[in-house]
Amino acid sequence: MLRRKILSHGLAQIYTDFFFAVPIKTQDSNHRVTEALRERNLKLRALVSQWFKIDLFVIIREIRGKNIMKPYTSLKSILTEFFPLHRTLASDDHDKTLEIVGSYMPDSSNYTIETYAPLTPVWTWKVPERYVVHEAYLETEDGERIVDFKDNPLHIVSYSLPVDKLLSFEELQSHLYFNEKRPHTVPWVFKYYERDWGFCLPKNTFDKLPRDKKYHAVIKSEFITDPKQGFKVATAVV
Repeated sequence: MLRRKILSHGLAQIYTDFFFAVPIKTQDSNHRVTEALRERNLKLRALVSQWFKIDLFVIIREIRGKNIMKPYTSLKSILTEFFPLHRTLASDDHDKTLEIVGSYMPDSSNYTIETYAPLTPVWTWKVPERYVVHEAYLETEDGERIVDFKDNPLHIVSYSLPVDKLLSFEELQSHLYFNEKRPHTVPWVFKYYERDWGFCLPKNTFDKLPRDKKYHAVIKSEFITDPKQGFKVATAVV
């Protein structure tokens, strides 16, 4: 039986027996992962990767096609509720998105929200801490604001460490991210387990940054490990 879990990122995962395959026997006395097991893991990750590319638009459209959603003005009106939110893995806006999705689900869907404690091992994965951003911006030393988390949550590398530094352009450059192929857009970059910090901005903006100035980088963030504020996942029968 398949069970679809709707996540706040506009993603879906399919859980089948494939996820719980019988362990492969090995003669490796050191109990290291064998080539066969690595191959199986790679296939699994490839499958999950494909599912993670599913947009929330597709999921809602599929549910709407089954005529089980509660009445709404338009599909676009639903998406506009999600778009401005900081929907990183475990965050307040992630929870808010699940609530929005739930508001459109009928009682018959048995829509429920499960919580998984931060740092809990899950196969080869580990549940991340809840990430809270109080403030984040990058500005020149004379106060000209370059990017601000308040304007677009994508401006911060998700799960960035706290920082408050005055940096030269050379020192800052390795912490800036952009998309060469789409120079007018802000990319989404995350570092869930690589403890670092950074900002995302359009390539066009990056190219205009003065190389001879200093920059003030500020990120006021925290990582919460309270089990009650863990990673939340919504489940529904569709």
